[in-house]
Amino acid sequence: MLKADAPERVFISYSHDDEVHKARVLDLANRLREDGVDAVIDQYEESPEQGWPRWMEHQIREADFVLVVGSKLYHDRFLGDGKDGVGLGGKWEGGILTQHLYESDMKTKGYVPIIFEEEDVGFIPMPLRPFTRYLIDGEAGYEKIYRRITNQPKSVKPQLGQRRELSTPEVKSGGTIYIGGPIDPELWDKAKWRATFFMAGEGSSAPRLGLGFRNREAAEKIFQNWKERYGENDEDEELRVSIIEGEIEGEEAGYSVHVGSEWKTTYKKLSRKSRMDEADLMMSISRIDRMNPPANSPGLPWFKEAVRQSKVYYIVAGILSEDRASIEELGAIEIRKSWIYFRNVDEIGKHDPDVIVLGTGAVERGAAD
Repeated sequence: MLKADAPERVFISYSHDDEVHKARVLDLANRLREDGVDAVIDQYEESPEQGWPRWMEHQIREADFVLVVGSKLYHDRFLGDGKDGVGLGGKWEGGILTQHLYESDMKTKGYVPIIFEEEDVGFIPMPLRPFTRYLIDGEAGYEKIYRRITNQPKSVKPQLGQRRELSTPEVKSGGTIYIGGPIDPELWDKAKWRATFFMAGEGSSAPRLGLGFRNREAAEKIFQNWKERYGENDEDEELRVSIIEGEIEGEEAGYSVHVGSEWKTTYKKLSRKSRMDEADLMMSISRIDRMNPPANSPGLPWFKEAVRQSKVYYIVAGILSEDRASIEELGAIEIRKSWIYFRNVDEIGKHDPDVIVLGTGAVERGAAD
């Protein structure tokens, strides 16, 4: 607990990925100390008298803030993965942090996730992912975390004014229907989504989930609209993608790819823009592609494992050739995402966002275009 007139005490929890990573952590700790924050890291200690486990427990318990540096090595050791006897410090800190979060009923006021590279966002420990993260990639990033630690918000809340009296509007007789989502029906009808494909990224890039269209102009317009609406990274995870395996009555063996909107995120945004009440309805349009690969096809299993390892993936557009024998990926049109739902038909209930997938087998199919 911070005492009056005492400097904020900060403990930085991280893993020794490499010398560059250690140097970044050391620079951050040194900078904080220069700016009046009592920052502590293990690099300041040679060999604590009480031993490393008790030293770490003491630092976490006494700190006002614990900065948790997300990286692949830290994430693996937080989960306890890796060889026995290797990375014990990271594993021990992970266990201590998990226990503190459990006992605090997930009140994470003092635990702050930070990263040095945007691509490391997927390596932030799962209990801290719902909360504000800080990218320390320059002066602006440092100022943000420094403001958080020292309780110096950039915007000051004004004093509460006097309530205004407004006239009471007439009570509406019926609810409002809000229709939205990532699908423009007319544009998607023109684009003709007819395939889904998986690709490996270049170098260390994340795997790619491709939507194969017949119409180039309409496909480009769909992804341009998405990038304008969600950005290149879809940080709010408004775009919902699910892949559902299992048998569906009336469908050939395979899996379904369902693209729509993340209902909870959409509801929050609508609620901020207008008052929604219990009489209002929210509707979202989505699209489904049913894939029927040969038995033991490696595409989907490979993609699931690639996403599990990278924690992120890209949605890209592709154009099917006239004979449907090949697909051309549209360059520079991609959306980076972290969330994807890999599911089975058996786990989809009556009010599930993917329940519409279960009824596709009853739809009469038109002639192939």
